[in-house]
Amino acid sequence: MTARVYFLLTACLFGHLSITYAIQKQNTVDGFCPVRLTVVPSHQGCSSDEDCPGGQKCCQFDCGPVCVLPVFKKPGQCPIPEMIPLCAKSCFNDGQCPATQKCCPTTSGLACREPRGQGRGQTSCQGSGYGAGQGSGYGAGPG
Repeated sequence: MTARVYFLLTACLFGHLSITYAIQKQNTVDGFCPVRLTVVPSHQGCSSDEDCPGGQKCCQFDCGPVCVLPVFKKPGQCPIPEMIPLCAKSCFNDGQCPATQKCCPTTSGLACREPRGQGRGQTSCQGSGYGAGQGSGYGAGPG
């Protein structure tokens, strides 16, 4: 082989290794970028996860790349939306839900819910408390 061929092979190999390193460098923190930016980012203008503090990821949003906490997708499938009570805790991703609950679509947005086939299959909306009221009224009827 000629020197020119060796040079081209070396250049291709170097280019491949550089791209591979750049890809690996960008994804050093586990988890996924959130779909929506719901918090004020701690750091703007990052180029990789390594630029972000405290286990945050470098994620691209409309405002540019910013450092945010990653989200994690929990196992299981969401139940049918109509079966999720309106009192369930609202969320944007699985990481905001307690224990094994997932962030699932409802008829009015997203809420934390046990996945199908796990737990009791329902969210409890019961609570304790007390109350007092005052009112007045009038009525009429047959006499």
